[in-house]
Amino acid sequence: MSISLAHLAVFALIALGLPVLFWAFPAVAAFRVGPIPLAWVILGGGGYPILVAIGWSYVRSVEAAETEYTELVDEP
Repeated sequence: MSISLAHLAVFALIALGLPVLFWAFPAVAAFRVGPIPLAWVILGGGGYPILVAIGWSYVRSVEAAETEYTELVDEP
């Protein structure tokens, strides 16, 4: 599996898992943090750190693959 597909799968699992969670457990969907529904708090506040973490992991993985490829090509 390529690096990009692996990271896309993680993102898709999280992005599609939240609606399934709220559908399967209506009590979680009905929970409110002050006047704001929990779903909005998770999507609005929790989504960005997860996207940053996935992006950081992707860049590190690609840099490692590039370094490995460069070492293989540069060998005499």
